[in-house]
Formats: sequence, structure tokens, C-alpha cells
Amino acid sequence: MKKILIATHNQGKFSRFSGLISEIQGIECISLKDAGISHKVDEPFENALDNAILKVRGYSRLSGLPTLAVDEAVITNFLPENEQPGVFIRRARKDRELTDLEIIDFWKETFSKYKNKDKKFIWNMAIAFCPEESSEIKFTHHTREDRVSGHFSKNFRTGYPMDSFLIFPDQDRPVGDLSNEEKLASDKKSFKDFIEDFKKWIS
Repeated sequence: MKKILIATHNQGKFSRFSGLISEIQGIECISLKDAGISHKVDEPFENALDNAILKVRGYSRLSGLPTLAVDEAVITNFLPENEQPGVFIRRARKDRELTDLEIIDFWKETFSKYKNKDKKFIWNMAIAFCPEESSEIKFTHHTREDRVSGHFSKNFRTGYPMDSFLIFPDQDRPVGDLSNEEKLASDKKSFKDFIEDFKKWIS
């Protein structure tokens, strides 16, 4: 059984991406906590791919394991250019990372300022994989447009506060109101190309 490190301290992100690839025969997904790694690799860049590559190299060196890392950037169809989140989704206040509840409050405040209908969040997720320490990095991009719900759900996954108001493309209600099975099914459909790429990377 080949161990694959999912390089994130966000338990929600670990569960999401381990769920996407855990059915692939012959692999076992492990977390940074499982690997005994508490160090946090910096994410200094303003684009998702450079951050993902830096993280995958850093955590691969720390663990000595094949490592998968993900970094996200997002733009919207309603904010002016100087207010687009980009990679600073948790650093919307610029001085520190916001908690899940602070992120929800931030977007409630923002939505009250920008009352546009049909709001969308356009995601660019950079996914990088290091098969072995010092190996050539494999990477791909995943893009998706999520709609904004007219209400905030009280439900969200830890580490994914935007579940409370984002709607996946193939769904009709906020992610937070979906069952775990519905979330995984939507993700498997959305990330189908990544899953196929990953199978090639580890073969």
C-alpha cells in the first residue's frame, strides 16, 4: 500500500481530497498530523500554482513521502479588481488569517455592499504532486464557477466556511445543506480530470 501525504493542515481539505482519491487501488491517504508534521510551509506567492509547488516540495522533503498539495485562488463577477480575493481567501483583512466564522461575517458584509444578482465565484485550484522526494513535480489546474445562494446556511464543513453560501454547479442549494454523499458525488464529477491525471501520476 503506497502512502500519499495530503499536504494541508485544514482537516476539511484533507477529507475532501482524500475522499476523491482514496478509492484508487493501492494507496493510503495520510495527513500531516498522521506524519507528525506541525510545521507550516509558507505560501508567499500571489498565484495558486507557485504556492502549491512550494508546499508540495516543502512537505515532501519533511515527510519523505509522495505528496499532494492544493492551493486556491478565486475571483468574482461582482467585485472591482482591487477587491478580488485571489489567493488571499483567508487573509481578506490582510493582517492575519480569519477564522471560519469571521470569513462568513466578511462575506455577509460584502454582499450587503454589493447587491448584484447572480453573483459567482470563479475558482482556480492548482493541484501539485511530488511522486518522491526531489522528483519532478506534476501539476494540473481545476476551474469551477460556484453560484451564490440567496441565504446563508448554518451548516458548513470545518475549514470550508464558504459552504454556507456557495452552490456547486450541479446543485440547487448551498454546499452546507448537502449530504456528505452529495458533496462527494459533485466533487467526483467536477474533479474527474484531476482524478484521471492522478491515476497516471502514481502509475
